[in-house]
Amino acid sequence: MRLRRQFRMPLLAVLVTAGIVATDCLVPKVERVAPNALSVSPSRINVFETTRSTPENQAAAPAENATKSFAPATELSADTVVQIRELAEADPAAVADAALREPVSALRERMLLEALPLWADRDPASVGEWLGARQPAREFDLGLSALARHPAFVAKMPDAALGLASEIVDPSLRIGAQRSVVQDWIQRDPARIRAVIQQSRDLSAGDRAMLSSELDGLLASR
Repeated sequence: MRLRRQFRMPLLAVLVTAGIVATDCLVPKVERVAPNALSVSPSRINVFETTRSTPENQAAAPAENATKSFAPATELSADTVVQIRELAEADPAAVADAALREPVSALRERMLLEALPLWADRDPASVGEWLGARQPAREFDLGLSALARHPAFVAKMPDAALGLASEIVDPSLRIGAQRSVVQDWIQRDPARIRAVIQQSRDLSAGDRAMLSSELDGLLASR
């Protein structure tokens, strides 16, 4: 990640420097879900197995073959989405880890979509270390966005938050995160943010121009 190379230290160290600490110092501690809990009881669908089936296979598969693996699904049922969300609420780190063991599919995408923002909100240091060990990819965008927008991170290291937002692959999500950092930062140090926008190597020419224009508009309206 460009942010890690720029600061010459792991993202976790950046977050610790910013005063962002682990889950038990931010929210009430959530008990980790035991590995076998990810295979739900027969009364519920095993979301990490049965959702690999295609709609045709789901319709034809008998109940006793509910754990059989099929081709990746193009869509997930509403019940499956709810169950993934419940598992992510209980232990987003476990769901994120499990997602990377899945092939690229709607299931993997949904697992990361549900888990990463929750994890970033509850334990930014841990999810920062997890994301920092991986190359930027669209499937990690929501986690990066949630981390870049984290209030404590933006308040204490806005330049690092802006660099992290620049790692987001999806253009609209990236710009939204960058703008959020700028809007928060301008309340404290507008002169500093202009210098960072102009000098940062993390920003593309297009993003730099957009943020400079955003900054000018915000300053003019004050």
